Amino acid sequence: MKSKFKKLMAAALVLCLMLALLPAGVLAEGPYTITADGPLANGTVTVDGGIDSANENDTVTFTAAPNEGCGLMSVKVYKTGEESTTVSPSPVGDGKYTFTMPAYDVTITATFSAYHNVTCATSDVTVNSPSVMEGDWVIVTPAAKEGYDLDDVWYQYEGSEQTKLEATNGVYQFIMGTSNVTVGATFTEIVTPPEPVKYSITTAQSSYGTIGADKQQAAKGETVNVTVTTITDYVVSKVYYKNYDGTVVEQIPAVGGKYSFTMPAYNVEIHAEFTYVPPMPTTYTVTTSSSVGGSVTATPSTGLNYGETVTITVQPYDGYYLKSLTVGGEDVTNLVTWDWYWNWYYGRTGTYSFLMPSNDVNVVAEFDTWYDGDIACIYDGRFGNVSLNVWSQALDRFVPYTSASKGDLVQVIVEPYNGYAMNSLSISERNYWGSSVDYWQSWKHDNVYYFYMPDSDVNLYVDFTEAVSEHIVYVDKAANGSLKADTTWAADGQIVYVTATPDTGYVLSSLFVKTAKGDQLKVYEAKKAGVYYFYMPDQYVTVSAYFAPAASALPFNDVAYTSWYYDAVKFVYDKSIMDGVSYYRFAPDATITRGMVVTMLWRMAGEPYEAAAGFTDVAAGRYYTTAVAWAAKNGIVEGMTSTTFAPDQAITREQLASILYRYAKWLGFSGYGSDISGYTDAGKVSSYAYDAMSWAVRSGVVTGTSAKVLDPQGTASRAAAAQMFMNFYNYIK
Repeated sequence: MKSKFKKLMAAALVLCLMLALLPAGVLAEGPYTITADGPLANGTVTVDGGIDSANENDTVTFTAAPNEGCGLMSVKVYKTGEESTTVSPSPVGDGKYTFTMPAYDVTITATFSAYHNVTCATSDVTVNSPSVMEGDWVIVTPAAKEGYDLDDVWYQYEGSEQTKLEATNGVYQFIMGTSNVTVGATFTEIVTPPEPVKYSITTAQSSYGTIGADKQQAAKGETVNVTVTTITDYVVSKVYYKNYDGTVVEQIPAVGGKYSFTMPAYNVEIHAEFTYVPPMPTTYTVTTSSSVGGSVTATPSTGLNYGETVTITVQPYDGYYLKSLTVGGEDVTNLVTWDWYWNWYYGRTGTYSFLMPSNDVNVVAEFDTWYDGDIACIYDGRFGNVSLNVWSQALDRFVPYTSASKGDLVQVIVEPYNGYAMNSLSISERNYWGSSVDYWQSWKHDNVYYFYMPDSDVNLYVDFTEAVSEHIVYVDKAANGSLKADTTWAADGQIVYVTATPDTGYVLSSLFVKTAKGDQLKVYEAKKAGVYYFYMPDQYVTVSAYFAPAASALPFNDVAYTSWYYDAVKFVYDKSIMDGVSYYRFAPDATITRGMVVTMLWRMAGEPYEAAAGFTDVAAGRYYTTAVAWAAKNGIVEGMTSTTFAPDQAITREQLASILYRYAKWLGFSGYGSDISGYTDAGKVSSYAYDAMSWAVRSGVVTGTSAKVLDPQGTASRAAAAQMFMNFYNYIK
């Protein structure tokens, strides 16, 4: 019996071996039918060789040929009778395509479109092409002559009325129809208004402070900015102006800590009143800590009064540099002043000074070793030059190096020769995977770039191309104000000045300059009020501005009036729930910490007092100390461990949702949630946070980062936190 079984097994093995040695085509099935769709409008589809069938895995070639005056838009190969099942053909040139025959009948079809003429009615407009295929974009470029502004851009089909075009991101365009079309534009001559009558502005000084105005004369309706400074222990209680005989008195409101008023049609004198505020008697302490590689000290460090000057001294050891220095949680690395003379040979000493706030301050210095990673720069030296510099914390400047350590800031300067410009720049790690490295452009000049050194050697590739001499400057029309550039054309690197003039009762909220690629350029403020400037890139730009009502404007210059988070930021700012990171910056994209979130809730609750919570990493006198104690006692927050809270750790979206969920239940609201399984990343929500996340979605406190993504593990930005707190406030109202 065993012998018979062995013979059967041997025969089976021989059969498998013979099948494996057969050519692949022997096992293919077929033939299957090939149908060329037709008749088709404006073209034909034919199968090469006139074949109407083929076996599975055969290569089939077909030709999609448009009629005269027409063009090919698309081709499609699909299962006969089932258009949703398709085969992807590959182009081989001259309208020919190939595909591998599947194991079913197929139909081949194509879409063609006719070309039509585009005529410019006037010489001051141009188009991207005089002949355009149906369904393609026609781009109309108007060019106003000097002394004229653009009014309208239009197009008109044969036998139809004119249609007005609206610009999209500064570009006028429309989709070509089924007949010839004419395009044109209208312009209006710019008329300079007469110089308005100006009235004098004087200030009444006080022994408790000083008053200043940004102008000595102003026309009716012009905005006058007032600066008031106080002596020690005094604050401003009232600012007003009156006419010289004192019959008219008007108070000047403060918006975001700034005073301004609209000039009336008479001479004015500005006054201020001050209130005495006794100094705080409490003293505070500065604590210091550092990593291996250097030392950090504070002078003085104990018994400090509010407003007293503290000097921080950092000393990197040989072979190390200062990687970061934080004072009270704020990164001040770039503000350190170094002893240049002794720096290189005698132990590098740096200092930073600050005024003591009304709380204890923690100073942390982190040191790292000098350069160890190689940077290979690859480019064609016939068309330009590329140089590298690495930021030296010790020298407080960029120095020429072709190597750097992880985290170092590397500067790449691209210098195209005359007649050339940079075409592309790419940076990748020189490791097994070849990961790309993110970089960004200098605001000062388009040909200066930066990146942070990864933990590996890197390759840097630069490609040059022929340059274009000048590019157009588009200026969008703005509501509630006017916007004007000093030129309509500018060369790469040229300074372009922009004048923004708000209407009465409005202020400039934001000013944007975007390139043709959609990148946003940095805009600088000129010495003259209302005048700004930027450096022209090697492509056209679009200038746009937003003017907001003066009463509703925020003091932050990084929160645009049209940004999605403007209302949320204004809400938390007006409610005193959040402040800016400085007077003029809110930092909407910066991450928010656990300590910040708890403090926001505490402020919303009326700032109730509570003793220390007992966490070892929550020091006395910090801005969040009382807030953490209150939230922990009421079960609104939990520690990361039984003894630590991690107040300076960036908070995740699910952690923030959990804290708001507990706070809502503490207020007496229901914790009923909704099904979140429809989100693709619902499985990434931690078990402890699932009920909170489902409640936050149902209540409208949290929305996904997209229609199908919650991003529970992603860190929450300051803007996102502001939006969630506004949503939460609307929920509990």
